[in-house]
Amino acid sequence: VFALDHQGHGRSEGTRAYMKRFGDLVDDVLQLTREIAAPMDGRRRRAGGKVFLLGHSMGGQIAIQSVLAAPAGTFDGAVLSAPAIEPDPEVATPLNLALSDLLTGLLNKVIK
Repeated sequence: VFALDHQGHGRSEGTRAYMKRFGDLVDDVLQLTREIAAPMDGRRRRAGGKVFLLGHSMGGQIAIQSVLAAPAGTFDGAVLSAPAIEPDPEVATPLNLALSDLLTGLLNKVIK
């Protein structure tokens, strides 16, 4: 398992929560993959190993963009946890969004 702190996050350099261009975050993931996974590729493949990309929230959006930008075969899959994506307006109708907000409020009170 390998991880990185995105620019402006965690212990990385830079202004907190600032990136010049979102694509820089994708470039960082792809660079990490080249530096870590690629040198292990032969051993990993012989051992049946796979390369998955995990992203939560903003990291989910970064993971999606990274998989799309990477050469074919770079990743064997992606695991997305609450990715920061815009919902399909045909599914996320105003009624569905209102119901979602209502249920979230009710369930938060019940679970606590």
